[in-house]
Amino acid sequence: MKKIQFSLIVLSLAFAIGCGDSKKEESKKINLTEEIKKAEAKNDINKPLNKENLLLLIDLYKQFADSLPKDPKSPVYLLRSCDFYGTLQMQKEKCELYRTILEKYPDFKDADMVMYLLASAYDSDLNNRVDAKKYYQAYIEKYPNSIYVADAKARLTTIDSLSFKELQDMIIHQELDQPK
Repeated sequence: MKKIQFSLIVLSLAFAIGCGDSKKEESKKINLTEEIKKAEAKNDINKPLNKENLLLLIDLYKQFADSLPKDPKSPVYLLRSCDFYGTLQMQKEKCELYRTILEKYPDFKDADMVMYLLASAYDSDLNNRVDAKKYYQAYIEKYPNSIYVADAKARLTTIDSLSFKELQDMIIHQELDQPK
């Protein structure tokens, strides 16, 4: 009988601890969501961008994802952070965060887009053609039916001979061979 009572006590404690963790997680989610809403409200599209507020939002989005990695909003918030890093010309941080999204959220519904954006950022923002090529190729192999596959394949044909900027200048000046 004592063994049964002890087992019930242990189970009750385990349940209470589990519920406590769940309540803590929900409380943290509510607090972070409120902080995020306040910070997002400060980003009025009719006002100039505020670097400090964008960095605050990035930090809050990352805290949310770190604290609640299984929440469906987590990869979305990290992707928004990548956009903000791009706005702030923080290209290395943007690429690091794209890689984090791919590693932590391989089943994210927009993982294909994230991989293409990572390849493109290495290519256009950092002029790192080695990594760009690696991610373009991985993108084509992993997502052969994705929307940007033709673009990735086209870029791979010129990536060894032209920087992204050189290619862009040629397109602007219509110097590429046009189909006849």
